Formats: sequence, C-alpha cells, structure tokens
Amino acid sequence: MDTVVVTGASAGIGAAIAARFLKDGARVINVSRRPSPVGDVSNVQADLTRLDTLDATVSELRERIGAPG
Repeated sequence: MDTVVVTGASAGIGAAIAARFLKDGARVINVSRRPSPVGDVSNVQADLTRLDTLDATVSELRERIGAPG
C-alpha cells in the first residue's frame, strides 16, 4: 500500500486529492492546521508557514510512515 502525504487536505483541492488517493487504495496523511473531513485520513496538525515547527512535523511524519530518522 502506498502512503501519500497531502498538505491542506482539510478543504478544497487538498480534500479532493486526499479522497482520490483513498479511493485508489493509498494510505493518506493530511498535514494541515485542521483535521481532514475525508474518510480514513490520518491527521498531523501543523502550520507549515511556521518554520520553527517544521522539524517536529517532519519527525512526526517519519514516525507515522515508518521512515528512518
């Protein structure tokens, strides 16, 4: 199963992209300030405009995906 990270899947185009990947069988992780209303999406709450939080966000994504740190 592929894992896809979508930024901004809480609304609009990002939510549509997340829904499509879910439909195609992917595991979807949303990174945004608000949770995604789309199906079975895993949410990482983060404000990607805040550079001081990016390292923590990337670390959390790696942990959820199972990627080496």
